[in-house]
Amino acid sequence: MVTSEQRAAIDDLLGAVRNDPTSLPIFEVAAVRAAGIDITVERHEGTDVVCITPRADDRLQALSDREREVAMLAAAGYSNAQIAAALFISLATVKDHMHSALRKTALSSRAQLIAAWYGGLSTSDSF
Repeated sequence: MVTSEQRAAIDDLLGAVRNDPTSLPIFEVAAVRAAGIDITVERHEGTDVVCITPRADDRLQALSDREREVAMLAAAGYSNAQIAAALFISLATVKDHMHSALRKTALSSRAQLIAAWYGGLSTSDSF
């Protein structure tokens, strides 16, 4: 589970990105890494993108970019309402993305999706 220190570091990072989406929040990225969360910075079409990287689980490859964002925030301990606020989408849209992610990955619960995100779910595991 995500600690309060990790949650605070993620919140600071998301806040920095919202305040200035054109610059890379180096100090916030470092704080998230220092809190023990695997995070990478990727370049997409000339823009730096901060990603909290899942461990390898083939099921996650089926997710769209937005479904992956929703799964990432769920794995970080965010509620559906908090995910909606962080991504500037409606609660219903978050639920739709979560449902779609579960369907595409053939997982039956949010807990299984989170476990798969962190690489802690084998293909034979069930809850």
